[in-house]
Amino acid sequence: MARPKRTVPWLETRNGVYYVYWPQSDSPKPGKLSLRTKDASEAQDRFAAFLIERGRFMSAPTPKDALTVELALSDYRREHVEVKVVDVDRVDFAISNLIQYFGPMGIIDIDIPCCREYRRRREAGEIGRPSGSGTIRRELGVLVAAIHHEVKWKRLPKTSAPFIEKPPRPGPRERWLSKDEVSRLISAASGRTRLFIQLAYYTASRKSALFELTWFQVDMANRNINLLRDGRAQTNKKRPIVPIDDELYIPLKEAYDNRSTEWVLGNSGDVKSSFNTAAKRAGIKDVSPHVLRHTRAVHLAQDKIDLFTIAGLLGDSVATVERNYLHHCPNHIRDELQKSGGLTGA
Repeated sequence: MARPKRTVPWLETRNGVYYVYWPQSDSPKPGKLSLRTKDASEAQDRFAAFLIERGRFMSAPTPKDALTVELALSDYRREHVEVKVVDVDRVDFAISNLIQYFGPMGIIDIDIPCCREYRRRREAGEIGRPSGSGTIRRELGVLVAAIHHEVKWKRLPKTSAPFIEKPPRPGPRERWLSKDEVSRLISAASGRTRLFIQLAYYTASRKSALFELTWFQVDMANRNINLLRDGRAQTNKKRPIVPIDDELYIPLKEAYDNRSTEWVLGNSGDVKSSFNTAAKRAGIKDVSPHVLRHTRAVHLAQDKIDLFTIAGLLGDSVATVERNYLHHCPNHIRDELQKSGGLTGA
């Protein structure tokens, strides 16, 4: 006996994730939308929200006062993030936290007290793990982007877009290592962890780029490394082509001659545990892999390398380098100022 044709939306799971389906008059196939959860209770809440706002997905306009934050974030993810963004997981993390507080709220109802309450809850760990102003600022930036997305797609009048108050931009990181500390850290490590530290310092690259680095991106003959692999879009966190420093060339050449996989580090796994072990063995506290990028920039600035060159290595703007690293180099600034000489006759 044939199953009767469905006339109302329904729920199904695929690989444990809940999806909502609905009949379409112009197609034999049903419409489909992921609810992005495996939790039954949460799926029911999102299904209820879908039933209220289903006109958005079933070709009926949604009044501007019914446009919720969760729906805007869903539109933004489906129509922009999945299409254009490389690091989808990072955006999903922000969306997950934003929905916990703003989800059912109408976009036009967001105000400054709401933004400040979200910040308080994120800092206190009431939503996700306790986070600092930098993380919260990025998450609220995703909310801003989602709202602008709805404006661009003419689902929300520009005049109805609320002001989103974000925490102030955090100050520059102060932690960096001396050259002696870097040498001790390298000596305390071994194998792929040691090569990772050398790569992280001399290329001033972020760890994600190094874990993904393959030998196809390394030009040993011309001593260059292209940190952007084929097929990966360039993002705001640029991955430039960087030179292989003379001190990096020797260990990198040894690794190249003994390579057994396509990965420069042998595999794409993290080195968090072995890095922490090396730091402890070297007697260095409060250090993470990202500190090596910061350290390299500071050392170059202290060695009076011009800011344009440092910016090229980091893939940053000169303004960013000036803001984050120049304050570590008062002696360099003093030396440069002294070139102007004194006042004659004073």
